[in-house]
Amino acid sequence: MPGGRPTDYTPELASIICERLSTEEGGLSEICKADDMPSPSTVYLWLTKHKEFSEMYAHARESLGVYVAHRGVKEAIDAKDAQLGRLQFDARKWLASKLAVKQFGDKLALTGGNPDDEPIKTVTRIELVGVEPDDNG
Repeated sequence: MPGGRPTDYTPELASIICERLSTEEGGLSEICKADDMPSPSTVYLWLTKHKEFSEMYAHARESLGVYVAHRGVKEAIDAKDAQLGRLQFDARKWLASKLAVKQFGDKLALTGGNPDDEPIKTVTRIELVGVEPDDNG
């Protein structure tokens, strides 16, 4: 059996990567440091070639976001130093908002200015033809 990192996709290896990804904050680069793991570039290639892996990977990242959020709350509660606890919580909150966007991401609803207005469904970019910009921009 040849040595070196694995390069062939297997559902078992994909499952191991996703399982570790969902609970390890170091991310893919940390997971791929192990000798029995493929390189990050190999994993990125698999993401483009294997739809089932891409879906598992996305779910694992969302799970990591939930894990990070729960851990952040626990650490904030247990913090001995309020400023450090706040800093750690804010960092975890930011990371959770990027990993688990549906649960923790910022919500943006554009309306016509009236609180009773329905959100605008589409926004169209309008260009003014023949209008010179003023000195402010």
